[in-house]
Amino acid sequence: MVLIMNKPSVLLKVIGIFLIIYASIVLLVGVLSALGSGLSYAFGMDGLAGSVAIILLMLAIRAIVTGLLLFLCGVFGMKAKHLKACLIMAFVILTIEIIIFVVMIIANNGFTEGIINPLGFTSLICIALIILYIIGVRQTKTRAAAVVQPPPTIQNPE
Repeated sequence: MVLIMNKPSVLLKVIGIFLIIYASIVLLVGVLSALGSGLSYAFGMDGLAGSVAIILLMLAIRAIVTGLLLFLCGVFGMKAKHLKACLIMAFVILTIEIIIFVVMIIANNGFTEGIINPLGFTSLICIALIILYIIGVRQTKTRAAAVVQPPPTIQNPE
């Protein structure tokens, strides 16, 4: 009996590439947002503008953390390594994005006049990618757990 090596499924490889690209964009936007909101707060914005800068800084930190987790998921997924950690990271990201999306819908900001708010749109994209990623990880784990049986032989009646 031979155990199949951990080779990522096609879905996991493709989604891993998408996650790396998406994570790079999220990280870039998060870092730029953090710099912008941090500088605006540092240069003496107070009152409402200062509060908005702090909220934007918190969103930027969330984007950086999510971007790092997405990047790690993409890299580990493409190599089919640390699949248990991949699932944990994926569920953490999924939880964060669902919470953000639900809060936006409750605040009536998720969709405005038929136009999707950019934060809501990116949450939807991330949720879809992570769900596909989880499916790909489960496919890879199922395939790795499958045991290849040797081909049947004809028994000699002698």
